[in-house]
Amino acid sequence: MNTPEARLRDPNGPRPRAPLLVQPLSEAALDAAWRSGADAVILDIGQAREVADARPAPSELGIYLRIDGLVPSLAGDLAAAASSRLAGVVLGRAADGAEVQNLAASLAVVEARIGLEDGSIGIVAEIASGAGLLRLATFAGASDRLRAVCWDADALAHDIGAASARGDDGDWIDPCRTARSLTLAAAAAAGLPAIDCPFVGDDQEAFRREAEQARRDGFAAKIAGDPGQIEAVRAVWMRG
Repeated sequence: MNTPEARLRDPNGPRPRAPLLVQPLSEAALDAAWRSGADAVILDIGQAREVADARPAPSELGIYLRIDGLVPSLAGDLAAAASSRLAGVVLGRAADGAEVQNLAASLAVVEARIGLEDGSIGIVAEIASGAGLLRLATFAGASDRLRAVCWDADALAHDIGAASARGDDGDWIDPCRTARSLTLAAAAAAGLPAIDCPFVGDDQEAFRREAEQARRDGFAAKIAGDPGQIEAVRAVWMRG
C-alpha cells in the first residue's frame, strides 16, 4: 500500500512521525527532547559537536542535523555527531535536486571516514525558499538518500518578502498555501513522505487541529516546535 504512512514505515526510509525541532540548544532543552517521546530530534548543524559531547540520546531516538547548504566544516561536524546515532540531515532551504546530489556525495565521504555503511545517513529536503519551490520537480530521483520532503512556512514567507506566513484570520497566506500543496505533490511524485512544517505559538488546540488537517491532506508527519506538542502528533498519526 503506497500511502505516505506506509512509505514512512519503510525500514529504508525515515522513522519519525513525531520529529521535534530543538533550537537553540541548551542542557534543559536537550533533556526535554530526550524525554519528549519524539521519534527524532532536529538540531542545527552548529550544535553537532555539543550533542556529540552530551550524554547519549535514547536508543530509539534518531538525530537529524539541519544545515543551510554545504560548508567547509560540514564533514567534520557530521562526523562528530555520528557517534550520537546520526540518522540524517535536513537540507534547509533546499534549492534543487542537484544540491541534494552534492550533499549525498559529502555524506558518502563522511560514512567512509567513520566506518558507517554506505547510505546510512539520509536526507530530508526542506522547501523554504522561492527557488526551491520553483524547482520541486527536480527532487524526484535526485538521490537514494532522499527520505522525505518537508516545508517551512515562516522561512518561505521571509524569503518572498511577506510580512507573515499567516493572514489576519490565522490561515496561511496564498503563497504558503500553494507551497504546502506543492510539497505534497512533489513528495508523491518522488514516492516519498511529506512532512508538515513546525507550528509557531503555544495554542495546543490550534496545533492539534493543524496536525489533524495535515494527516487528512496526506502528510506523513508534522514537526513539533515544543516537547508538549509531541503527544498530539503521536495521537494523530499513531491511531488506527
